[in-house]
Amino acid sequence: MSSIDALRSEYDADPGTFLYPGRIERTWDRDAYNRLQRTMREVCEELEGQDRIDRWIADAFWYAEGFVREEESFPDPEPQEYFEDAKRRTFDLCSWLFSGQSPYLPGHDWPDL
Repeated sequence: MSSIDALRSEYDADPGTFLYPGRIERTWDRDAYNRLQRTMREVCEELEGQDRIDRWIADAFWYAEGFVREEESFPDPEPQEYFEDAKRRTFDLCSWLFSGQSPYLPGHDWPDL
């Protein structure tokens, strides 16, 4: 599956995605979040420097960033430091998509959270 197709699946909250249990069950799945942020990063790499992107892609990033930012929506939150890292990561990926440039130097390591 291409990164764009994977992002569409996330945005549609298909079963197996981060947003599916998050929206439906209000649960946070670390592995699913890591798949989401890797997909977002791959989309950023693919679209970096383009003058235009499809609106739904911008909407997907905007929605994911807001969803992650609202950690109080989850009944059993992880440690606060983890959520701060996840919020920062998702914000940085949105910044990259919307500006067309990574907020980090080339070769930056994006470890899973």
